[in-house]
Amino acid sequence: MPSMTAHAPGNLSSADGQAHARARAVLQAYLLGMSGLSVEVETRPRGPLDRPPARPVVARAMLALPDEYTAAYTETDAATDAQTNVATDVATQAATNAADRACLQRAAAAHAAAHLLYSPAAQTAGSLKPLALTVISLLEDARVETLLGLRYPGLWTLWRRLHTATPADGLGCATLLARMSRALADPLYRDDSFWVDKARRLFDMQRVNLHDPAAFRSIAAMLANDLGQMRVQFDLAAYAAEPAYRDDHSYLWDYGGDGADHAALQQSVALQTQAGGAHANEPDRMDTAPATEITETVTAAEMPLWAAQRSVSYPEWDERTETLRPDWCTLLEKAAPTDRVAGLQTQPASGSRLARTGERELNRSIRLRRQAQGERFDLDALIDSLAGRHHGGYLDDRVFERPGTRLRTASLLLLLDVSASTAQPSAGQAVTVLDSEKALALRAVELAQQSGHRIAVHGFASNTRKQVHYERYLDFGMSFGHAQRQRLMAATSAWSTRFGAALRHASALIEAESDAKAAANADATRVILMVTDGAPHDIDVTRDAYLVEDARLAVQQARRKGIRCFCVALDRQADSYVRRIFGVRNYLIAVDPNFVQQRMNSLFATLLQP
Repeated sequence: MPSMTAHAPGNLSSADGQAHARARAVLQAYLLGMSGLSVEVETRPRGPLDRPPARPVVARAMLALPDEYTAAYTETDAATDAQTNVATDVATQAATNAADRACLQRAAAAHAAAHLLYSPAAQTAGSLKPLALTVISLLEDARVETLLGLRYPGLWTLWRRLHTATPADGLGCATLLARMSRALADPLYRDDSFWVDKARRLFDMQRVNLHDPAAFRSIAAMLANDLGQMRVQFDLAAYAAEPAYRDDHSYLWDYGGDGADHAALQQSVALQTQAGGAHANEPDRMDTAPATEITETVTAAEMPLWAAQRSVSYPEWDERTETLRPDWCTLLEKAAPTDRVAGLQTQPASGSRLARTGERELNRSIRLRRQAQGERFDLDALIDSLAGRHHGGYLDDRVFERPGTRLRTASLLLLLDVSASTAQPSAGQAVTVLDSEKALALRAVELAQQSGHRIAVHGFASNTRKQVHYERYLDFGMSFGHAQRQRLMAATSAWSTRFGAALRHASALIEAESDAKAAANADATRVILMVTDGAPHDIDVTRDAYLVEDARLAVQQARRKGIRCFCVALDRQADSYVRRIFGVRNYLIAVDPNFVQQRMNSLFATLLQP
């Protein structure tokens, strides 16, 4: 195919002008043949030298290709770029030589046709964060290419030859996104990244819903969530979609304002403080949601003010080598701040007293002697009564003994996941997941204290195995006063979710509880109730099964000590891991926190029975 020139038609020679017109006509015919739409093909001048590589722009009746795609990249151009320190896009350099330029132009035109046929245009970006927008857009690219590829299978060869990302390119955010794009486009491509593999698996599961863009936005939310927990840095100002034939995604979104395209948006976006304490120029700690996004932000002063009191080492299970690594994780037990209160002002919900718990139970270890009735004789009382009668006294009929009763109490440790993902809104709620967890904690404290049970409320998050952060908001035997409420309300979301070390520490604390009542009742029920919104994850772990299997072993170790571990998962996808970790009948999946509030009475009655 003759290539278009990079210059405006008015500056072309007659021969060049004719070649330019022929190239435009060929591409326009190419678009018309695939989409049935009349689309003008134009060139997009190269932007400022300090901008990322330009990408095609798609509109309803226009496709603008960057001039790098339509003119040969000469040695003079390379020398000029070297002198001005311009990092020219490698994929663009490769594609702007001879026949590769024609391939790039056709690939860009076919990709544009896919969007025009199958993508909803000008969706409201709203408060979606740049990383969320990018992941959603890349999944939309893969979705529409799949649909058009089913109509024209030859397009797969055209597109796949331009995907060049490999694991050797590194673990940066832009690189991972490019590797994901290749994995979704090429079934023969193999990548060692668990995140890329997860993206492919989730995408394949939704292939039956290829005509439903919303189905793929839910995938994007999970993948953006993972990137946020991995805390890879997303540099919006330097980002350009890969491979080079893909557009800048401005067709998909309405950014508000004057309708600037995504490239212009990248220039105007200032460094913003991300919810959960991360900044745009720092590794992302925030998750994203498909529809309702967090619009509020917090300042650096609102970051968790951890004040370490002690550190404890715990082992961790490696399922691949089947070894327990001694002293592998360092848990930092901290005192939560009390000088500030987070936005949630929820008061304990009113409700009836907890049924079936906190009641008196028959206890055969307690023997009531000298009773008028009973199941057997009290020999001492009987001898005393007969001796008294023998010496002229009266016969005392209180010669029996029977079992006594005691107040049945239980110890419950409520363990809250306060990782970065809990800063996103609960499903269908205006509050965040963390706010919902706090409300559940308030209700749990109310019910436990009403019924005479002992309760502690703690929280955890992790920043690699060397920093598993553990907060104690309320401890056993402590009244839930103003200071304890302040501590709970002040909890904020950050970092990742390493279950194993947190469960082991919670087990040690509940086992070591030294209150006199607990010591007297050696057989008292002991329960760890974890509330989480996602699978165990940390940035220094690359295998999904690793932390799941370690958490499973931690639960088994607690069970051997007589401690039951139960999980409330605020995650519709939780069945894949909670059943494995906690076992059958030891978890409750509830996307709507209100459902858990309604079930709290029956949940407590089930957990705290002997």
